[in-house]
Amino acid sequence: MSHLVLGLMYGDEGKGRMVSALCHKYKDINGVVRFSGGPQAAHGVMSKRTDFKHIYASLGSGSHLGKPTFITRDVMVNPETLMAELNVLESKRSKKDNKNKPVRLHISPEARLITPFDVLSSRTDMIGLHNGTTGMGVRKAIVRHELLPLYVKDVFHPEVLREKIANYYSNTSPWREEGTTDQWEDVLNEYMLAATEMIRYIDYDILDMCSAMRYSVTGLVYEGAQGILLDPNVGFFPNVTAAPVLPPQKYFIEDVWLVARAYSTRHGNGPIRPKSMLPNMLLEGIDLEELEAKFLAEIKNPHEINSNVGYQGDFRIAPFSATMFRYSLEKFCEHYSDAALFKRINIVITCMDCIPPQKGKVGEELKRKFLDEILTLFREVMACSPSMQLQHMTEPDPYRLYYTDSPYQEDFPKRFEGK
Repeated sequence: MSHLVLGLMYGDEGKGRMVSALCHKYKDINGVVRFSGGPQAAHGVMSKRTDFKHIYASLGSGSHLGKPTFITRDVMVNPETLMAELNVLESKRSKKDNKNKPVRLHISPEARLITPFDVLSSRTDMIGLHNGTTGMGVRKAIVRHELLPLYVKDVFHPEVLREKIANYYSNTSPWREEGTTDQWEDVLNEYMLAATEMIRYIDYDILDMCSAMRYSVTGLVYEGAQGILLDPNVGFFPNVTAAPVLPPQKYFIEDVWLVARAYSTRHGNGPIRPKSMLPNMLLEGIDLEELEAKFLAEIKNPHEINSNVGYQGDFRIAPFSATMFRYSLEKFCEHYSDAALFKRINIVITCMDCIPPQKGKVGEELKRKFLDEILTLFREVMACSPSMQLQHMTEPDPYRLYYTDSPYQEDFPKRFEGK
């Protein structure tokens, strides 16, 4: 059984939590496929049963459960961050798990490399810092790739790879002029050491999303990076990611899981909702300024993995935006011209326990109303999409809404039936 997990908003929706929940629930899932983005896409996973917590950046969010990760050619790979993450994950797992269910990794030789100087460049580019960057070098590597393409398979020729990197950056960047000459060799040495360590995980059978299927006759989870509203063809330039968020349109997926929080979030600059957005559906009658203040004061997420430190900029929240929700759904539908590629399209609303009001009978009624309106909007968008209309789907009941109050993988989202 195949699953596709995508974020509907600006990232941080709960994709990692959903991937780990799927891997925990369906034992026949035999792998997680990372098909876009790079180490800038951090996904949080938590287990209440084992008190496990991890932030996945490059590995699939089911690795702690022994599910192999398949990294396709459309992913940006930094050997240093990848190997560091793998080592950290192994340190969190028990000796028994590491022995019986080791962390397995298959990397496409055609995946593109991120160098340490791409990372440094992203962290010193004032325009990039203003527009939005995670400081992981993804955009810089994509731009550099047009002039100097570097692939994972190049690590089989370490001396050549090292010379290509050194020659390119010594001629196109000011690193040596800024007094980094004494660190240049050390930086390259550490990078090449990680690249050499990565060699044992390179798999020439892995190319695109389809390649991983030969390893699993039972099922895969395709784990999206960031959110649809950060896709360069969908979002608000220049506050978008450089890598496409939406996958190719040619693979059959039984279950699509489109994830959104019960409130809006994003890092750094860029729109979080249209200025003309009406008050949140939960709090009708409150003016916009009062609503914003109420959210900032009352939303409490004890499991929030984001913060205001780092290169991304401030972590911002706002009320749930029906406008952006509809827009993102419509862009998803436009991307796929053949609904026969799917059996079911599911919406998952996360962090329902964090939005005010959250207690008592009145609060439960308001939450039900909130979910009812989302389900109505979801069905309306699907019905109006030429490619997604019911008669084109392969399932009698293809549009489903789920929600969750819990951040833990053991608590699979509950289905909301609606009116």
